[in-house]
Amino acid sequence: MEKVEMVRVRSTPEAVCDAMSSITECLENMRTTTSASDIKIFRLSRYEGDLAVFIFWDHSTTREKSREGLMVAEILQQIGAFNHFVWVTK
Repeated sequence: MEKVEMVRVRSTPEAVCDAMSSITECLENMRTTTSASDIKIFRLSRYEGDLAVFIFWDHSTTREKSREGLMVAEILQQIGAFNHFVWVTK
């Protein structure tokens, strides 16, 4: 089963900008230490305070949130209101 984790925060553009170095450092470490097939960061086109991190898993056996997703959520919850969702293929 394929799985996508989305960790999203709604904050101020300044708070997102200030946290970006921590976020990118965390994601760079993940890229080398995890089996995730891809990790991407998106910002909402009309509001720079919305940021989402997507973690893609090609061969997941669980529908649960991953340790990696929880690490991202821990960073994002410090700067605003966040959500952490897991989407799976049917």
